[in-house]
Amino acid sequence: MHRYTTQNPVVIGTPLTGRTDPDAEKLIGFFVNTLPLAVDIHPHHTFRQFLHHSRTVLIHAVTHQDIPFDKLVEHTRPTRDRHTPPLIQTVFTGGNVTGIADGPVPLHTATMRPMSTEPGTAKFDLTVHAEVGADTVGVYFSYACDLYDAATMADLADSYRALVAAVLADPDRPLSTVEAVTDEQRRRLAAVSTGRRPPTGRAARRPEAVPDGPDRASVVGAPTAAVAGWSDGEPGCVPRLVTRTARRQPDAVAVVDGAGTLTYRELDERSNHLAHQLLQHGARPDHPVAVSLPPGTPAITAMLAVLKAGAAYLPVDPTAPTTRRHHLITDSGATILITAHPDDTDTPPGVVTLTPHRSTSPAAPRVDIHPEQLAYVIHTSGSTGVPKGVMVAHHALANLVRWHLDTYPSGPGEHHGQIASLGFDAAVWEIWPALVSGATLHVADPAHRLDPTALHDWMHRQGLTVAFVPTPIAEAVLRLPTPSTSTLRTLLTGGDALTTRPSARTPYALVNHYGPTEAAVVATAGPVLPDGTHRPDLGTPIDGARVHLLDAELRLVPPGAPGELCIAGDGLARGYLGRPGQTAERFLPDPYATTPGSRLYRTGDLCRLRT
Repeated sequence: MHRYTTQNPVVIGTPLTGRTDPDAEKLIGFFVNTLPLAVDIHPHHTFRQFLHHSRTVLIHAVTHQDIPFDKLVEHTRPTRDRHTPPLIQTVFTGGNVTGIADGPVPLHTATMRPMSTEPGTAKFDLTVHAEVGADTVGVYFSYACDLYDAATMADLADSYRALVAAVLADPDRPLSTVEAVTDEQRRRLAAVSTGRRPPTGRAARRPEAVPDGPDRASVVGAPTAAVAGWSDGEPGCVPRLVTRTARRQPDAVAVVDGAGTLTYRELDERSNHLAHQLLQHGARPDHPVAVSLPPGTPAITAMLAVLKAGAAYLPVDPTAPTTRRHHLITDSGATILITAHPDDTDTPPGVVTLTPHRSTSPAAPRVDIHPEQLAYVIHTSGSTGVPKGVMVAHHALANLVRWHLDTYPSGPGEHHGQIASLGFDAAVWEIWPALVSGATLHVADPAHRLDPTALHDWMHRQGLTVAFVPTPIAEAVLRLPTPSTSTLRTLLTGGDALTTRPSARTPYALVNHYGPTEAAVVATAGPVLPDGTHRPDLGTPIDGARVHLLDAELRLVPPGAPGELCIAGDGLARGYLGRPGQTAERFLPDPYATTPGSRLYRTGDLCRLRT
């Protein structure tokens, strides 16, 4: 996965006979020279203009065809790579076969007979050869098998045919409006966009499709009552579902941290007390309330209280530099800060600080919570600029929780880990599915989070059955021996490009995930098996999500071609808090949606669909 960019010009090689000197016409020998053609592709140009430009480039290049290709490489000094031919990776050749006899042709005292030959070894990464006949043009592809497989080249050939048909039908249409996608490819892309592949295509690798085996546990288990509860009228309100769980199992342990345990009854009552406090201080829908507490029961209680009060919680790392904490709070417009240190002089002016205490009633406040209201605001890292607050609504959070519990069923007796920093959106994914299902959530000590060995030992010591571990740490954890007493069933990972596969002896399932903060944590998921010739991929879209690979003009790219990963569906964020311009730039109308008003998010990540 790379950042999405456009590349101009495109350099194509073509061979010329090299017999420009009349004295060489009667000589026997191989005089062919390869000529590089640097062709600019402007999306707003028509195909007719592109042809004219290409012809001009070719005529200009032909005037210098006597310069040997190796001399040109020596003069330009391109960056050399033993895996890549210099200057040219793709070659186009053409020939006129009209009038060539099928049988022998007399040649003075000798006889010439046309023969079909198999080159055996590709000279370039890709060679496209066109043979022009009386009524047809045959196009043949020669390619390096180390780079391409037969299925990819078949898709390329189909796309080439679709492209030629489109520009011949209307040579005056702008190139930006031309799609090199066949109807069959379009059907495949539509199926993949929702995680459903057509019957004739490659089988989808769904997260729940990891097979059982003697040394491998299944990703999925038995359905739980919590999953079935989604159908009883409140599918978009996670805090109410947590309350329902607390009523169903009040004495079960909800959260475990270094300071002790918290039952579901205690979690429910304490969050109700704080929710009343928040309402007294002006908490209201779509208004962020900052939570600056270390990971543990107080922070989880505070976030649940904010949701019950109908507001949106904003996690602020209390150990972060003062400038970042100030920025997150002031940028969000939060006027309430929940903190363990109410007298902290670093608090921005005008912000009311609260510490949890008992109110007059342990009952939940009577607050209407609608699916479209904000549930939380989490800021991006700011690695590409100023951190932006991403606004996520209750319906997006509910979709994440529902998908998680459908895919990784959980319930009483299950033990989940809470390892991610609260300012990292993965924490959203760790906390709420566990508490909705009635599992026990174990909060890792901050000292363990970045130490793979310490984290590995803690996970197995706590008896975790499901845990999310960020990619770099997960790759290190996979290399450590799993104790025979381990209860870990599923290791979830994401946040970076995964390069490691589990071994055949790994007793738990590994599932890779991808998703930006703007798509409510997870957009795609896929199991990672021990065997495989490719790097682990991003899997398929989760329930409620759609993904498209598009070019700069938001056109579908063919299978196997690189395109920008764009995400649509139920998990999409509302946008960036207080940044309508940036929201409009990245959240666009979805041209492939069937529902009016649907949007898609441009991730900026460049990916391709393996064929």
